[in-house]
Amino acid sequence: MIQQLSNMMFWGNSILNYLIFVSIFFTGFLVVKIIEHVILRRLKKWAEKTTTTFDDFIIRVIKRIGVPLAYFSVFYLGLNILTLDSLFKKIINIVGMSILTLAAVFFGMALISYGFEVYLSKRKENGVLQSVSVMIPDIVDRKKISITTEPVELKSITGTTTLIPKLIIPSEIRFPGDKPPEVKITIEALLN
Repeated sequence: MIQQLSNMMFWGNSILNYLIFVSIFFTGFLVVKIIEHVILRRLKKWAEKTTTTFDDFIIRVIKRIGVPLAYFSVFYLGLNILTLDSLFKKIINIVGMSILTLAAVFFGMALISYGFEVYLSKRKENGVLQSVSVMIPDIVDRKKISITTEPVELKSITGTTTLIPKLIIPSEIRFPGDKPPEVKITIEALLN
């Protein structure tokens, strides 16, 4: 039977090769699902008990980048069992390298973002950020950058007053945890 399956050819591959591809694909898919649902859940529960946020960051990166990359890797490895046209094989290799490059870029961006989150969290006092430094590339028109708050009534201010107005944020802007920052404004009234 196995000899017959290895002798029957379809698009340059034996039926046995297709069966091996399908079994690698489904087995790999199942293994990734088990890792995703069992092991990552246990790691997440463990990470919730720790005081550091780095383990939470690693689990987030594994879920967002590692798991999709594992699914593609299973498909890619299974596909290498088959004899493919050289052009199609080149296309698959280019797509694989592109996906790997994108995953590396996303990991780098996530690492930088996590670094900023940690840095800014250490600059908070009583849960309120004291100051934020922002670097703006030269290619951005600085005249178009503005921070808007809800209106502040200045007529009633007679001395130094500290306010925490609500930021008016466009709907396309998101913050970590969907929690916008608080802005603390200190107004010093100069009396004549």
